[in-house]
Amino acid sequence: MCTIPPPEFLQFGNVVLPSPSVEIKLVDVPEAGYRASADPSQGEISIRRTSITKGYYKRDDLNSDPTIFPGDGWLRWSVAEMAIIEW
Repeated sequence: MCTIPPPEFLQFGNVVLPSPSVEIKLVDVPEAGYRASADPSQGEISIRRTSITKGYYKRDDLNSDPTIFPGDGWLRWSVAEMAIIEW
């Protein structure tokens, strides 16, 4: 798990803080016009922690895909999983 929401936030559309030791960042998606540096921040969700998968079982095609595993320890949560952060 990357986040632990309280019961009152268990519904579609809510975002909560990451669990301890989890890093979450937004990655620019230029073709969609999303920039992590924009206000509000926009981009594709990437996560990193020690217990994140290093790859998919028997899926070398996905494991070698830099759009999913860019090689820097980050997992691109889902190609097309976008977020807008409004503070």
